[in-house]
Order: sequence, then C-alpha cells, then structure tokens
Amino acid sequence: SILGLALGTAVTGFVPLPEIQYLAYLHNAEDQLRGEAATLHFFSQGAYRNGMVVRVQGLGGFVIPFTIEKYNDLRLFWTNRLFRLYPLYWASIVVVVLIVLSSLHPRIPAFEAGLPLSFVANLTMLQGFIKQPHAMDLYWTLGFELVFYAIMSVLFLTKLNKKSAWIFGFGIAVIAALGIAGALMKGTCAFPYRVFWMTCFFFGTATYRYWAGEMTRKAYVWLTSAFFATIGVATFISFFHFKMEITPENGLNATATLSSWAAAFTFFLFMTFGQKFRIPVFFQWLGRISYSVYIVHGILLILPLTFHPFINSFLILSGTLMVSWASYTWIEAPCQEIGKGVIAKMKARRLLVNNP
Repeated sequence: SILGLALGTAVTGFVPLPEIQYLAYLHNAEDQLRGEAATLHFFSQGAYRNGMVVRVQGLGGFVIPFTIEKYNDLRLFWTNRLFRLYPLYWASIVVVVLIVLSSLHPRIPAFEAGLPLSFVANLTMLQGFIKQPHAMDLYWTLGFELVFYAIMSVLFLTKLNKKSAWIFGFGIAVIAALGIAGALMKGTCAFPYRVFWMTCFFFGTATYRYWAGEMTRKAYVWLTSAFFATIGVATFISFFHFKMEITPENGLNATATLSSWAAAFTFFLFMTFGQKFRIPVFFQWLGRISYSVYIVHGILLILPLTFHPFINSFLILSGTLMVSWASYTWIEAPCQEIGKGVIAKMKARRLLVNNP
C-alpha cells in the first residue's frame, strides 16, 4: 500500500519519498518495484512519469547473515566469500614469502623456519587450527572469520539462523563467567579473548536482526547494554585491577588496545544508527578498500623502517592507502567480478534444473 500510494502520487507529477522501514519488507516490495515502478514509463511509451526515491534503512557492517539469506544457497554464499577473500590473501602470502627470502629479515622466524609447509598451510586460511605459524600475526583473525561463516552456515541449514541473537546472549554470559567470575576466583587476568571475538561477530548479527525487524528494540537495547557492561567490567578486572598487559612484546599496553576497541565500537554504532548523516566520500572510498587496507598494512608493518617514528608512521599510513587502492583496483575488484559471473552461471544452472 505504501508503494502503491507512492506510484499514484508520482503519476500526478510529485516526487514521493516512500520509506521501507525494515529490510524484511524490502523482499516483499521487490516485485512491485520491478514490475510497476521501474517499467511504467517504458510500457506507457513515455505517457506517464513516475519518479520516486525509495528509502531503505542501511545495514552497517553486518553483511554475513544478509548475504546468506539473500542467496538462500550455501554454495553461492561460499563462492562469494572465496572470490571476496582469497585472491588478495593469496597475493599477500606470496609477497610475505618474497620478503622472507630477501635480505629484509622480517620478524616472522617461525614462518620462515616452517617453509614450505607453513606456506601451504597459510593458503587455507586455517593454519592456526592445524598448529602452523601465521605468515603475519593478523592472519589469525581471518581464520576466526571462517569459523563464523561455518557457524552461520550450520545455523542456516538447521533453520536457526534467525535465532542467532541467542548465541550473542550466550557469548555475553560466557564472558561474564570467565572474564569476571573466573578472574576474581583465580586472582589473575582471565579475559576470554576467543569468546570475545566470536561474540563481537554475533553483536553484528544481532544488530542486523534488529534492523531487519526480527528483534524488538527493547531486546536489542538490553542485549547491547549487557554486552558493553560485561566487557567493561571484565576488562577493568583483568587489565587494570590485575595490571595485565595485552601484548607487552609489541609494546602495546591495555589502555592503548582498549581505546582502539572503544573507538571501533563507537564508529560502528554511529555509522549504523546515524542514518540521517551523509557518509563522507572519503569514508565510502575507505569502505570499498577496507579489506585491502587490512591486508596491506600488515605487510608494511613487517618492513624494517629505520627513520624517525613520525616519518615511519607517515610512510606506513600513506603507503597503506596507496597500495590498498592499487590492490583493490587490480586484484580485489576484478576477482569479485569473476565471482559474480560464476555465481550468475550457478544460478542459471540451478534454474534450469528446477524448471526443466
């Protein structure tokens, strides 16, 4: 009825701005948008004009459940992820190996000593689970991301994917049990890093469920408040009460690391709920090349720069942006287009099988 009213208003010469409040309603509106709104001008041979702007609430950074449910086929989802993640990742491993074999002497002796087995293991992105050293320390997060994909795939197969917010609540409870009660009972730092990172994934999933209209505002606010309160208490107990540094070998203290966490969560919530603000062009561009930035900055960090710290920081930051733009343009984007072509053929083949 909302789109029907907008269509009628548009035909009279106005430019309506109908809003589809939740993503779940968009799927129901797609046929009306395609079959009527997008074709009326053409089929009437220009007799009617029906310009309109349809507003749909944004999704923020929680695309995995959306992508799985959009494809409604795990083969398509995993094909999408393969062409999205692996080409640039494989290229970065080759670059790391070349650095190892050169005279630059990077700070990754375990990977160098394990060649060629460590190289082959890293190609799978699962090296951390088979006790092989990472080519770069940051690669462990990609293995965790694959675990999250696997969990979401299982939830999809068992038709529990729309109940994934319960896992978010369970993760909060585990963090409270281990990071608060466990730390106080042991009298030492017991922050559950792995549970924390996985719970962060499901924080994004819960946010998606809220925007899709599948979770009430009250439930979302309670879960989110419980998450931040639990994390706040657990980090205070482990890192400030017991004076435990997070990564002392790299010179990073608890304050610096926790500040970056807080900044990341704040930025995520702002971009998710600040829909009335126009996203600056720079941030849109940065979003497109974000995966390249993540991969490239790790490579630049292992280079032994010996300039003044300020100059080193400038070179790493500017170099990361420039190289990331190049890697996105010449590796990421072309491979994603190839992936779209493969997925289109898979969809066509499935259509032929279902409709012989």
